[in-house]
Order: sequence, then C-alpha cells, then structure tokens
Amino acid sequence: MADDLDNDEDPILSGMLPTIVEIDDDLVPGFVQDLAQGIHHKATIAMRYGLGTEANLLLYLQQHPVVLNQIRRHKAALNSDAAVTDRVRLKAGLAVEDLIPELTHIVRDGGTPTGQRIDGFHKLMRAAGTDGNIATGKEGLTQGGPGLNITIQFSNGENIKISTPTDYIEAEDVP
Repeated sequence: MADDLDNDEDPILSGMLPTIVEIDDDLVPGFVQDLAQGIHHKATIAMRYGLGTEANLLLYLQQHPVVLNQIRRHKAALNSDAAVTDRVRLKAGLAVEDLIPELTHIVRDGGTPTGQRIDGFHKLMRAAGTDGNIATGKEGLTQGGPGLNITIQFSNGENIKISTPTDYIEAEDVP
C-alpha cells in the first residue's frame, strides 16, 4: 500500500479512494440550470460540480430524484412553446419556489432581526394565499376569497360604500 502512494498518480483520480457523490446545497440551483440548458457536456458539468465523472453525475441523479425532477421542470420551461411572458413567468415561479425553503429558514432563525422575520412571514403568507388579500389570476381576474365592504359616514349625513377590489373612489368624490 505504501508503494502505491509513492507513485506520481493522484490517489483519488486513480480510483484508490472512493468519490463522494454529493453537491453543496448552494451549488444545486446552478447544477440544475446547467443540466436543464444542456449547453455543456455532462462530463464537463460533473467536473464543475465536483462529481468527477459522468457516471458519478448519473449516480447523483439516481440518488436525488428531487433534483432530477427540478431539472425536468426547468428544462420544460426552457423548451416551452409558450409566449415569452408566459415562459418568463414560469421561470420566475420556479425560482421563487426554489427559494421558499431558504426564506423559511431565515424566518425561523432567531438571529434574523425581528422586522425581517415578520416581513418574511408576510411574504410566505402572501405566496400561500393566506394573507387575506384576494388572489388574482390570469388577466387580473379575482379567484374568490373574502371581499371587503366599507361604509364611510360623513358628518353631513352622506355615506360612501366601498367594496373591494372593484370600487375605487376619486379624491374629488369625498365630501
């Protein structure tokens, strides 16, 4: 064994030591994009992300079906025949979805300033549609949810009724 280590070959490259088939969590989004775009050869991507060989890259994907699913979703977005705005919206949605766990971690971290934690909590509530605002869908159409009705009574006896999200009162209409 000692004689094997005395030669000029790198023990990892020569196969004496096992290759660890893992990618740092911070590198996974770039890895997903690289494979989805298909610009570089798989062997190049494997080297770039520390997997060494294409075989290790395939092993990694077999061991991480969630990452493989992300690659498929991103590839579908890139190859979509949809209009540019729809493709951009889809890609942005995928990016937002990928960041939800990180935002959740920030919100739960006691070291994060309270104001930022509250803001992050509100952002997560909005993304989930649980913040009380009426969600809007394609072309700005409301998709249900509770409305808000306000009646303003003025000292002269006049009332103005406002129903959201449809009514809008101009400043000159207020007595």
